[in-house]
Amino acid sequence: MNVSNNSTEQNSKGVLQQMFTNVLTPLVLGKSLVRALIFAIFIILTCLSLSTIHRIPIGLDQKLSMPKDSYVLDYFRGLEEYLSVGPPVYFVVNQDAIDYKRINDQDLLCGTSGCSSMSLLGQIGQALRQPKHYYLAQPPSSWLDDYFDWL
Repeated sequence: MNVSNNSTEQNSKGVLQQMFTNVLTPLVLGKSLVRALIFAIFIILTCLSLSTIHRIPIGLDQKLSMPKDSYVLDYFRGLEEYLSVGPPVYFVVNQDAIDYKRINDQDLLCGTSGCSSMSLLGQIGQALRQPKHYYLAQPPSSWLDDYFDWL
């Protein structure tokens, strides 16, 4: 009875399951040389993937989301051709380093007239006067300057 149950069980397995059970599993798990080779290939492919990850562009190209006859596609082409501006740039200041109540500390951040030339916005503005080294599409702005204008 055992033999007939075993043959019936073998026939109930699919071809793919029999191939994995009888061929691939013993081949991969049976010999340490094959296991080492598979592990080495995995490590090499992982290193190659990590070495090229910086070349992957960020985000989805907006033109791919539109049908070819859409009027919005013309708008995207115009933006790409005439308004080539990169991502926004933010300069973040450690909140523990600045006491916003003190005028001397406010002078370190503001960029309007009367502020220190060594303020953060002043230094960024001076750097922008060297277009060979630095470029921003718009001059820097600070929330502190906007707050002073509001007052």
